Amino acid sequence: MPVTSPVNVMFVDDEEVICDITRRFLEKDPDIKVDTFLSAEAALEALKTRRYDVIVSDYEMPGLDGIAFLKQLKSTGNPTPFIIFSGKGREAVIIEALNNGADFYLQKGGDPQALFAELRNQIRHIDQKEKARAALRESEERYRIITENMDDTIWLIDVNQNLTFISPSAERKRGYSSKELRSMPLLDHLALPFRPVVLDILTKMIEGSKKDPNHHFTRTLDLEFRNKDHSSYWAETTISLIKKPDGTPAGFMGLGRDITERKKAEAVIRAESERAKALLRISQMGGKPDDEIARFALGKTLELTGSPVGYLGYTCEDESEITMVYWPVKTAEECTVKEKPLTLKVSETGLLAEAIRQRKPVITNDYAAPSPLKKGLPEGHVPLTRHMNIPLFEKDHIVAVVGVGNKETDYTEADVQQLTLLMDAMWRVIEKKKADALILSSLHEKEMLLKEIHHRVKNNLQIIGSLLYLQSVNVSDPFTQGILRECRARVKSMALIHEKLYRSKDIGRIPFVTYLEGLVDALKDSYGVDDDRVTFDIAVTPEDLTLNIETGIPCGLLVNELLSNSLKYAFPDGRTGRIRIEIGQTAPRNYTLVIADNGVGFPKVVDFRNTPSLGLQLVNNLVSQLDGEIELDSSAGTKFSIRFAGIEEPVKK
Repeated sequence: MPVTSPVNVMFVDDEEVICDITRRFLEKDPDIKVDTFLSAEAALEALKTRRYDVIVSDYEMPGLDGIAFLKQLKSTGNPTPFIIFSGKGREAVIIEALNNGADFYLQKGGDPQALFAELRNQIRHIDQKEKARAALRESEERYRIITENMDDTIWLIDVNQNLTFISPSAERKRGYSSKELRSMPLLDHLALPFRPVVLDILTKMIEGSKKDPNHHFTRTLDLEFRNKDHSSYWAETTISLIKKPDGTPAGFMGLGRDITERKKAEAVIRAESERAKALLRISQMGGKPDDEIARFALGKTLELTGSPVGYLGYTCEDESEITMVYWPVKTAEECTVKEKPLTLKVSETGLLAEAIRQRKPVITNDYAAPSPLKKGLPEGHVPLTRHMNIPLFEKDHIVAVVGVGNKETDYTEADVQQLTLLMDAMWRVIEKKKADALILSSLHEKEMLLKEIHHRVKNNLQIIGSLLYLQSVNVSDPFTQGILRECRARVKSMALIHEKLYRSKDIGRIPFVTYLEGLVDALKDSYGVDDDRVTFDIAVTPEDLTLNIETGIPCGLLVNELLSNSLKYAFPDGRTGRIRIEIGQTAPRNYTLVIADNGVGFPKVVDFRNTPSLGLQLVNNLVSQLDGEIELDSSAGTKFSIRFAGIEEPVKK
């Protein structure tokens, strides 16, 4: 049986006999404890240091009477339930007591047993009601804390798709106020392509509930919601039909988990894939006219940055003028500038030439805002809402300026990267064409071109990876495809190291937890493994562990090879499993690395230290390079444990 706390009662009456009798009677109930006071003043003093569950007070008393006592109590904010227990039964007194916040009025007189029994019952009733209210307030407070602090978003709509509730996390994530969110029907929250999809789901749920009232209708899908700043908020959303007790539809509940960053990452991967294809195509256009190369590169740049307008202009020798020579077809149709090609003086041109003056990329995400840098667009130029342009360099000389504009969302450094890589590739191809023409007349120039090719190969690992991928697509032999995939994974492992260095605050150190996450995603994609079949556990100690590039590249290749082995061999015939990756720093230059899976286990007849497998040979060589030791435990799956020392960075002279 649950233990109940006693009801603590304050009883106030100026007659000591009544106080004593009342206390004796009420305390016959073991769950009621009574403290008596002979005046309201004494009671108020006691309330400064103690609280009571119920206060019972006489009406007529010297000094403060019961009503005055009640008023003073309420004026201080004391919420304790209050009962007037008095011999005065006038209607006016009762009304005054209740109007001033009394919870009950009980008139003295009649059968004492019945009177005190009624008083006891009212005390118990009021206490139980107050405890129920307190429990409700506590429950509501817990609910408020949960909804206000949860990261996921909950929303409720009625059958007419009007929003009746949305959790505060939506305000934080989407920039709208709570009032603005609730004023919009659900479909208005969604990006346009998703409105008919959700409407169809809601309609089918209602129709389905009519046919099968006992079925639980729910659907999970990725939805794109509109933010106030016109950006997107993606949520993995589960929509469920809410029913009344009789089974008829009452509305819908949605639970959304923020996957915006995942969608951004997917978009980045798609963009990088498209960029790699475009870079490969540009690199193959050496035999095409310069005009065709430039227009292709500019067109792909517009696609990848989501820009409807753009331009390319070449600078003169002293960088004092720009000659705008290329506009995409759509831009050319909207632009009514009469003079084409258009020549602009850098000193007289505003933001279109700012990248030349600053000698770096310039982003203007609010073109309408006042700016001393703006000097007006040429007459007939397409109006701009957002703008970004970059300079193209040949050594220290700016040879061209490329700009894009009117993206629906803000331009970012990712757009700068897309624009720079594609246009730089375009320029390199054009320059290579010029170099090709000179190669025929000079062996020295051939050597310079070879040097340039080697330089480009070293700095374009992504292009190599893309070429390997395209080659693997065109090869039907599974063995050859596997070799190409493994080579591509190794190239990608090294490229990912450089990518993490670029993104790191300390360009000389690799943030290893994000590197591992990226490597795992790349390998899962390469081997076609989804999360439902193979799950990954990554543990990095400390969480902010970083490695220098000399240590990070061999360590990254180690992880790549061992993970590739697990993905290829640990889970045959589509079986499910788990792979664990642990890396920790045990001393300033000492580290441990564990790659383990719960798969079929490493073949006992194979000596991993002496095997014709290129991957395992590479593993052993990398361990030696890191001055490390490697052990294999195949008692439950496959577990490789490696202890190694970090490679000191070379001393710069």
